[in-house]
Formats: sequence, C-alpha cells, structure tokens
Amino acid sequence: MAEYHLHAKTHSRGAGKGAGGHVRYILRQGPYAEKKVEQVDGSAMTKTRVSRADEVLHSESGNMPAWVQDPADYWDAADQYERANGSVYREIEFALPKELPDA
Repeated sequence: MAEYHLHAKTHSRGAGKGAGGHVRYILRQGPYAEKKVEQVDGSAMTKTRVSRADEVLHSESGNMPAWVQDPADYWDAADQYERANGSVYREIEFALPKELPDA
C-alpha cells in the first residue's frame, strides 16, 4: 500500500535555531556536514566522523538577491531583520510513495 504525507509549517524567529540553522541542516553545511558514528569491533569501540554531503541529492536556490553569496546568508538576514513575532519562512514537506514510476 502506498504511503505519503504532506505538512505545511510556519517558523518564527523564536522557534529553534531559525532559518539560517534550518537551511544549513537541510543542505548539510556547517555543524551538520559531518556526523559521528560509533563502530564496535569486538570489545573496542571507535568513534569516527562521516561526511553527510552525499545525503543531499539536489539543491537549488533561485530568485535570491544579488548580494547573496550562499543561501544561508539570506536566511541569516531573514532571522536578523524580521520582526520579533513575524513568520521568517514557510516550509512544505512531503514524501512520495516508492510505488510511483520513475518517469
């Protein structure tokens, strides 16, 4: 049976890490570029860092102002200049079922 979902969310300055942190998480940049992995080999445990860059399949930022070098710059400015109780960004999250054809 096919499973799917759709969520529409609004985010304000006061919630979480803001838009700049959220875009870094989505793009796997900054503190989200690597993750720690624990590997157990017999009685020894080692912690290694693994790159998360391959988790991002596609990234595109269009219609950005000319002064933007990186999308996170724009969203950091949105966090800084939006009024205290304003909505900084809106997010639409969806998942498509695996049963959909490729083309």
